[in-house]
Amino acid sequence: MTVLERLVGLATHNWPQKLGALLLDFVMWLFVTTSSVTTTQRSLLVPLTVQGVEQSQVAVGVPKVVEVNVSGPSSRVDRLSPDDISATLDLTGLSGEFQQQINAQPPRGIQLVNVSPSDVIGFLETVGSRHMSLSVALDGSPPNDQLLSVTNDPTTVTLTGQQQVLQKVARVVVVAPAKEGRVQARPFAVDDAGVPIGNVKIDPSTVSVHVSARPAMVSKSVGIDFTAPNAPALQQATLSQPNVTLVGPAGVLAGVDSVKGTVQPPTGNVSPGRYTLPVRLDLPEGVAALTKPTAVLRYARPSSGP
Repeated sequence: MTVLERLVGLATHNWPQKLGALLLDFVMWLFVTTSSVTTTQRSLLVPLTVQGVEQSQVAVGVPKVVEVNVSGPSSRVDRLSPDDISATLDLTGLSGEFQQQINAQPPRGIQLVNVSPSDVIGFLETVGSRHMSLSVALDGSPPNDQLLSVTNDPTTVTLTGQQQVLQKVARVVVVAPAKEGRVQARPFAVDDAGVPIGNVKIDPSTVSVHVSARPAMVSKSVGIDFTAPNAPALQQATLSQPNVTLVGPAGVLAGVDSVKGTVQPPTGNVSPGRYTLPVRLDLPEGVAALTKPTAVLRYARPSSGP
């Protein structure tokens, strides 16, 4: 018997058993290979990209993110991130109210199950602009002896936003400390009740505010310490009013209870009679009189002597 005949004999000996064993091995291999690849499902929050909106429009009612459910091999699905999936809302050529479907695109080999929400109901609104003056609010209380004045640069700003939002803006306010100095502050829009309004772009975004201080001016009534002039034939000197109203810094007037008053008498040969002359007041620096007191000087005829 040749070698070839011997090998053929060994291969065909008990061939039904050998064929069954071979089929069993194939089934086991097929089970192992298919069971090693499992399918899983996962949900991800994906940023929504809006397309087709012009610069003069804004899409209202559009969510920022959508929930995307996908399925596929667990080895790939478990490694997915929101950046691997695109979610877009195409509003090209639309105006006013719209109801548009959201398109989600997973990577190749990953199946899209669903998107929530599947479509968006909203409307496209025209973006407008508005010019408004700035109002400066001082934060805190100034010193009692100072008055504060405010200047700001610029004095007006430009607001940009939805028309229905811009209509609610009553004022544009910038806040600065209630003390002398210069600060950079951010303006914000408020409604009639003073509540801040969002979704409004303000240009410029910062404003220069200069707060300057000056002494606070108060008024006070004080007595006049009047000294009559020493003049021949002067019989009487009478003030038109015993008091005078002064105005000046509070710190200065606090220590002033009276002021000296004098009058310059007429010179030369003075005829008998009554003369009304202004009273000169000795006032502290920075203080002024609100009224102008006068004095009445009465002269008699000079005596002719013995």
